[in-house]
Amino acid sequence: EIYTVDKATCERIMQKVTDLADLTLDKLDPNALTMLEVTQKGREDLKVSFDKENKISAESHDKNGLATLVMHSPIENLLVYPYNIESGLLYDYDKFKLDKMVELGDEKYADYGLDDPTMTIAMADTENSVTLRVGKKTEDGGSYYVTPYGNKGVYNMSENDLAPFFDYD
Repeated sequence: EIYTVDKATCERIMQKVTDLADLTLDKLDPNALTMLEVTQKGREDLKVSFDKENKISAESHDKNGLATLVMHSPIENLLVYPYNIESGLLYDYDKFKLDKMVELGDEKYADYGLDDPTMTIAMADTENSVTLRVGKKTEDGGSYYVTPYGNKGVYNMSENDLAPFFDYD
């Protein structure tokens, strides 16, 4: 017997595993950020965290009532207000997303530069955390290959989404 099927049905049947991948990252609340670390080849690491035991942070909290973060690198003991990070590095975090899955599995990480990442981004708030390894640029130059921690897939992520992390000065 021969059956005919419309194009839309055929496209649903012909999808690959990479087409069905979950492209969401855990949502973070920039106002409740507890940790941000960016390590990048050829640059000093950026390390910021909430440290209620830090004297400078405690004084700021007592004086202003604001929970402040403390930078540990590249400058030690510098106060960082959460809104500075939100309006800078995390300005568009709600749009921060994986574009598409390129490869399922970690066997070919070296092909994508993920065995020795160009950059690693780790962020956490009071409830969730996100860690991304960033590899090579894609052939078209508009994206990078990335893999989220705990996930064995290789994904594309827009260069625009990653730009603030490459230029965190």
